[in-house]
Amino acid sequence: MKNTKGGFTLIELLVVVLIIGILSSIALPQYTKAVEKARATEAMTWLNDYVTAQTVYHLSRGAFASSFDELDIGMPANAVSKNFTIPTDAGSGTISLARKNSPSMQYSLQVTMAHAANDDKITVKRECTGTEKICKTITNGLSCSGNDTSWCYTGSGSGS
Repeated sequence: MKNTKGGFTLIELLVVVLIIGILSSIALPQYTKAVEKARATEAMTWLNDYVTAQTVYHLSRGAFASSFDELDIGMPANAVSKNFTIPTDAGSGTISLARKNSPSMQYSLQVTMAHAANDDKITVKRECTGTEKICKTITNGLSCSGNDTSWCYTGSGSGS
């Protein structure tokens, strides 16, 4: 039967809706990963600032600070504190931000600093621990194996 009014048939509309559904089912998980990576990157930037502040403190006093008040760094910005639990003390060289309010994306970002007594070098381990899939995304797939310069991951599962 010929459509004389110039409109769309029901079949044509169903095909368009089906195509949009397929495209959104592919795009939504990628969008979620991109948003999560952006949140984690902001937290990782703040943690790198923490490393710099602890290093300056250690070089001037010979020990790591035990509270944020002793460091020349403020508490994280609202976006970091909204998405991650933040400890109330500096942790004497170790600090961990855990992802909150996201049951499907459970992971934590941790920085551990150490100083050998007979060496001037401060070693820093930056690590993502938790769901392997998201930690791989955040750290660009770099697993932890003695690396003290980049962020790495140790996964605890293969979920998303």
